[in-house]
Amino acid sequence: MVRALADRDDLSRCCLGDVCSTHLITAAPDEEVDEAIFRMRDGAVRRIPVVDNGRAVGVFSIGDAAIDRDEHSALADISAAPANT
Repeated sequence: MVRALADRDDLSRCCLGDVCSTHLITAAPDEEVDEAIFRMRDGAVRRIPVVDNGRAVGVFSIGDAAIDRDEHSALADISAAPANT
């Protein structure tokens, strides 16, 4: 979404293929958190899809990593807060 809005004034003719990433970094549901964090750091990404048998089942984010690894950090506090509705 950020890429689409940054590059265009009019999204009415924008297709997902025009703006989505082509090289995806993914994680498996049974993967160790440290392994996923390493690949996120290596790929300089903030979130990765969690894929099980070719099907997306979730998203692991830098905020999730903060909650798991440094639960007292500001990022963990923000990430754990209830949604602003």
